[in-house]
Amino acid sequence: MVSALTSALVCGSMLGAYHWMQKKSQIGVVDVASILETSELMFTEMLTKPDVSDKDRANAYDLVKQTGPKVQAAIAQIQSECNCVLLTKAAVVAGNTSDFTAQAKAILGLDTVDTQAIKARLKESMAARSGSSAGTSVNPSTGSLRLAPGAR
Repeated sequence: MVSALTSALVCGSMLGAYHWMQKKSQIGVVDVASILETSELMFTEMLTKPDVSDKDRANAYDLVKQTGPKVQAAIAQIQSECNCVLLTKAAVVAGNTSDFTAQAKAILGLDTVDTQAIKARLKESMAARSGSSAGTSVNPSTGSLRLAPGAR
């Protein structure tokens, strides 16, 4: 009887200690869409400059080629540092999560990129091109270029 009681007491205390000491898994998010949008804007700006050289095109292509592996490496680095589960921000509907997007952008060197300024420069470039190209127009809300009916 004493042996069974001692066994139950030891098992109960060990189980309680395990649950008390176990850390909850932290869940973090990274806004991968905003990171990719920033890279896409940089790529677009590189290729829409007035005097784009072959070297500029090659650099833009390298940027696109390296984006995926660099994002994966940044996420892996953050995940190992925070020891947490990382999800894309779009996958989280509700709940308390830590946002690691700024840290990911810093690792990728995108934390100082002004996306609004790039968007403004691209719109200006599109407007300038559409003014010199007959049969085209720029949609002011999106900045997209549209061909007029019958224009090639």
